[in-house]
Amino acid sequence: QVVPPGSTCAFTYIVTHGGDKDIDVVVSTHYLKANVPNPENSFDYEPVDEELQVLERSNSGAHKHKVPSNPLDTDHRLTVCLSNKFSKWTPKWVTFQFNIIAEDVPAEDFHTMNKDDIEREEKLHDQAKKIFEVLNEMDKVRDLEANRRSTVCLLYTSPSPRDS
Repeated sequence: QVVPPGSTCAFTYIVTHGGDKDIDVVVSTHYLKANVPNPENSFDYEPVDEELQVLERSNSGAHKHKVPSNPLDTDHRLTVCLSNKFSKWTPKWVTFQFNIIAEDVPAEDFHTMNKDDIEREEKLHDQAKKIFEVLNEMDKVRDLEANRRSTVCLLYTSPSPRDS
């Protein structure tokens, strides 16, 4: 997923079926970082690869990342790797969601806005962040409840020792 500088992205996941309901997860970012200007007054760029989070045998989780707002850097490419390579026999089913919150209004743009517009923008941005967080929590609760119901159904439908 490409994420522009200054934006915030969030990734949530839950393993819903399969084995012990666990996977390995690696979240990383790749971008071109601007170096100090060279003698010709242009910038040299160097590739940056950075692991942001590594989880082993995890059944659910979330990661939130704020991309630095350096205007000279290129867009960040966020990569999420979900791996089941440790499991030889059991496939896994994973529900996941990836969201991007648009970048904040840059500080240099504030001088062109009047005070009411700035306050309105800040309130809207705060409300959008709250809605985003609530939606992520609702998704987690829904997935956990679906998981619980499937477990309860399995418990009630399994044969009792008296049936043997």
